[in-house]
Amino acid sequence: MNRSYVGIVTAHGLQAIYRESDHLMRFLDRQLYRNRPFGGLCYWAVMPDEVVVQIELQIRHGESQEALKALQEHADFLGPILPSSDTSRAREAR
Repeated sequence: MNRSYVGIVTAHGLQAIYRESDHLMRFLDRQLYRNRPFGGLCYWAVMPDEVVVQIELQIRHGESQEALKALQEHADFLGPILPSSDTSRAREAR
């Protein structure tokens, strides 16, 4: 079954993948974009659950680049999650 997932990509590859939820989206936005400089990107993807199991194993084994390649190859939809307008305003106020 295809589901939507979110996670973190850095120059080192895929760092995390989670099943999408409202609570998680707020956490990623606050923690990754607002609170500190971040050298990565949050992403959103739709893909089969079976592939996600393999990607999670690759991440756990330190195979971040291979996990990113699998994400790019198997995702039906894939795109960045940009900081929310609230996050942008908080950064400008600093």
